[in-house]
Amino acid sequence: MRAMSGRATLRIGAGTLSLAVLGLLTGSDQASASAGLISTDPEQGAVVATVPAGVELTFDEPVVVTADGIQVFGPNGAEVDDGHPAHLEGSATVGVRLSGTSQPSSTQQGTYTVVWRVISANSDPMWGDFSFSVDHRSTNREPARGHSPDSPG
Repeated sequence: MRAMSGRATLRIGAGTLSLAVLGLLTGSDQASASAGLISTDPEQGAVVATVPAGVELTFDEPVVVTADGIQVFGPNGAEVDDGHPAHLEGSATVGVRLSGTSQPSSTQQGTYTVVWRVISANSDPMWGDFSFSVDHRSTNREPARGHSPDSPG
């Protein structure tokens, strides 16, 4: 058997070190990744027959929702949630009830916009929006109170 030269040993060591560093970097990215939105109820883009009692968002890990973390705006741009988002089925599902859903009317028909903001388990703020419609799709007015689906809060 031939003994390895110093250069060959150095190349193997450098290659092993590079792979180890790459593995650590890849692993740390996955460990610090933020929660992801898995599903919503109603679903994004759904057309439902009646105004739902509430809106739910399910993430792939626990999240924290703040007092204004889920806002629902009706077809006329007015906020229609009860203002009390909460954890539902465990800490990975959050939701808010809709106010005034017991009196269906034609003014409740159209497209609703849901604007959400949560904090992931690793303290990263996350936000987004989605829409669903009651009876038919419509053109929404801008959300009231200066809120925008693109703003983090």
